[in-house]
Amino acid sequence: MTVEFMAGPPLANPAAFDSVDELRNALHGANKDLVNLFFEHCALRSSFADLSQLLSDIMSAQLGNDDDALRRHIAAAVERTRFALTDKPATRH
Repeated sequence: MTVEFMAGPPLANPAAFDSVDELRNALHGANKDLVNLFFEHCALRSSFADLSQLLSDIMSAQLGNDDDALRRHIAAAVERTRFALTDKPATRH
């Protein structure tokens, strides 16, 4: 059994602020988190679109009994994955 813990962005209690400066700092932090989540969403959406296209190509080749196309699509996916350079994880943990 795998247990996975995920943390979202921190939440601020508006009733706990004693000054406008504290509220302003919390708003800046929330804006930064929102922008980061937006870019993460865009990257994941692009990855899902690429994966969907790959699966569609593989399925079409399989259904069309096109063994050469099937091998090409799988080989291209393996090659793209093997040399994918990333310095950050795909999801927030």
